[in-house]
Amino acid sequence: MHNFRTQRQLAFDTAEADLNASAVAGLEGLLCCNYGECGRDVVNKEAPIGQRFCAEHLKERNGNQGAGVSMETSTDRQTGAGDNLPATRDLEQRAGSFAVTIADIASLTLSPHKAERASEELITPAAEYQRQVHEVFDPAVNKAFQAHREMTALRAKFLAPGEEAERTGKRFVGEWQMESQRREDQKRREQEAEQLRIQTEQREAEARAAELRAAEAKAAGQTAAATELAQEAAEIRAEPIVPVAIPVNASAGRVAGVAQSKPVYLLDDIEDAIPDIDSFLRWIVQNLDARRHLVRPDRGATNRFIRDMGLKQIPGCKVVLVPQVRRTGNRG
Repeated sequence: MHNFRTQRQLAFDTAEADLNASAVAGLEGLLCCNYGECGRDVVNKEAPIGQRFCAEHLKERNGNQGAGVSMETSTDRQTGAGDNLPATRDLEQRAGSFAVTIADIASLTLSPHKAERASEELITPAAEYQRQVHEVFDPAVNKAFQAHREMTALRAKFLAPGEEAERTGKRFVGEWQMESQRREDQKRREQEAEQLRIQTEQREAEARAAELRAAEAKAAGQTAAATELAQEAAEIRAEPIVPVAIPVNASAGRVAGVAQSKPVYLLDDIEDAIPDIDSFLRWIVQNLDARRHLVRPDRGATNRFIRDMGLKQIPGCKVVLVPQVRRTGNRG
């Protein structure tokens, strides 16, 4: 017989130790679903996980269902609620009676009599009905919740190393991508600066050549030509230099096996990424039409503020008076 408590201790308390065979079997659905009661090997391994039982509990389960098996729903089978079929049938009948009572009382004229009937035939019976529903379903729900919580925690434990490895790998690739981008930008700036230097030197050589020809024309007594050449030299120097575009190396920083795109600016990955909420809100108000979607009102907090402050209206909000009714159990 397997000890399920020992399995949980191995799974949760001893992170460094390897899971033993019984823990692995439980994880794969090879142990009885009545974990808290036995944890024995299942006999109906072909059944879906969550509906596998040992011989004893499978026999007990089938015996309890008897002729009522055909009445059990798939949800009943998954949760175990179908083990108490008579109670669920009674609840179904009572649930149907509420609709009739509601329709009957709704047809009455608003009066003290209508309110009294609502209290006696709806509020009080509904509370008792809900109590019985919890009594029938809570054991199965709690059992399913406990199993879900334990399996979720166990899954998280096994997922954690892979998730951390993926995050770390992405960080390494991202760091190389940023460094590669920095190097590429620096290389491009150096190339652009070199091209600008060459263009500037060429421009200056052209201007000096024009000035030399202007001096020669002036020495030869060609005043008009000298003036024109001097003007040409001035225009050459004044003409703006158009930088040569250096093509971007799209393959820079690429790593095989991952998809990469251009880095973008995002909020810092910390809990308090907007430490100055007042400045943030003022920035939103500056262009409300384009930025209103960045703020979503907290309905619960707003209701508490309205209630605590006793407000009857708030600009931009629809505030209504809501009656507060609760069951006390007192009659008369």
